[in-house]
Amino acid sequence: MKQVTLLALLNLIHFCVFADDAETFGNRLEIGIGGMLQDTVYTGEEPSALVFPMFVAKYKNIYVKGGKAGFIFYGLKKGNTTFWTEVIANARLQGITSASGSLEGLTDRKNTLDMGLEASIASDDWGMINFSMVHDVLNVHQGYELAIKYQYPMSNGPWFLMPSIGIHYMNQDLADYYFGVDINEVKLNRSQYTVNEAINLSAGYELQYRFNEKWSILNTLNLMKLDRKITDSPIVSDNLDIIGIVGLVYSF
Repeated sequence: MKQVTLLALLNLIHFCVFADDAETFGNRLEIGIGGMLQDTVYTGEEPSALVFPMFVAKYKNIYVKGGKAGFIFYGLKKGNTTFWTEVIANARLQGITSASGSLEGLTDRKNTLDMGLEASIASDDWGMINFSMVHDVLNVHQGYELAIKYQYPMSNGPWFLMPSIGIHYMNQDLADYYFGVDINEVKLNRSQYTVNEAINLSAGYELQYRFNEKWSILNTLNLMKLDRKITDSPIVSDNLDIIGIVGLVYSF
C-alpha cells in the first residue's frame, strides 16, 4: 500500500516573501529539488521519504506553486493592509492504492482535484489570515473542505520565517471517503466505520535562507492533528500527520 500525500505537501511551500500580495504579484519563475519525510497515520504503514521537483511560476495575477494554482481576481490595499480574493485549485493527493498488510481488502482511495475560493487579508502589523472553501470537481469524494489559517511572517537579512496555525473542516463525504470503512471492506479485525465529519487542527512553519538573489534553501514542517472522529477509525493508528520538507531553489 502506498499513501501519497505529495501535496497537500507542495501547498506548504511558498518560496516567496510575504510582500507578494494582490498588488505586487510580479512575474516569477523558481525551480528546485526537495526531499520530503512523512509519518503516515494509516494503520500498519511506515514513514515514507520522497525526492521531488519544486516549481513556482507567477505571471501577473496567475500562479502555480507545487500542487496549488490560483487566479487573483480582486485586490484592495488600504494603508498597510491588503485584501484579495482568488479562485484556487488544489491537488488532493492523499489517495491510497494497492492496500496490503493491515489495510488489505480496502478499496483504493483516489487522488482528485479540489477547486474553490480563497480570501486573504494581510497587514504589516499582525500578519495574514486566509479563508478557503474547496470542493471536489472530479466527483471522487464529492465533498468539501473549509479552512482558516493564520500566518505571521518575520525576516532578518537573508532569513525568512513564517509560523502558522489553522483549522480545517471536512464534511462527511470527504472525511469518510479517505478514513471510513465501507461494509464491503469489513474483516475480522476491521469493523465498518463512518466518519460523519471532522475538524482538524494544523500548525507549522516555513523557513527560508537566501544565499544570494538566485539561490535559497528552505525548510517546512506541518503538523495536522486529526479529529477524534478520524482517529477512531480502524484504518487509522495515529492522530498526528507530520510532513517535513527540505529543498534547494533557484530563482530566475
